[in-house]
Amino acid sequence: MGGMAVKLPHLWLAGGSGIGSRPSPLPQQHQHPQHQHQQGLPDPRPYACSFCGRRFKRSDHRRQHERLHTGEKPYGCPRCGAKFAQQSGLHYHKLNACREEQRT
Repeated sequence: MGGMAVKLPHLWLAGGSGIGSRPSPLPQQHQHPQHQHQQGLPDPRPYACSFCGRRFKRSDHRRQHERLHTGEKPYGCPRCGAKFAQQSGLHYHKLNACREEQRT
C-alpha cells in the first residue's frame, strides 16, 4: 500500500450478540472520572503536559517530556560534566564519548 496506514473501524464482538454490541464497562476502580475518553471509557492517557497539553499513559513519561520545555538536564557526567535530560543519554555518553579508557 505504499507505506500508507489504514485505519479500520472498531467492531465490538465481546459481551453481546456479536457485531455491533459493546463490551461491558470496566470495573469502577479502573475508571478515572475526571478523564473520560470520548466513548465514555477511561482516558488511556490521563497525564497531560502542563506546557503543551500532550497526553501520556505514565506520569514519568510526562515528566521526561516536560524537560523538553524547561531545558532541565538533571543527569551529569562525573568525568566531563556534560548534562543530559534523560538518564539514557548519560548512559550512551559514558559508553561512547567519555569512556574511562580511551581507544588506542
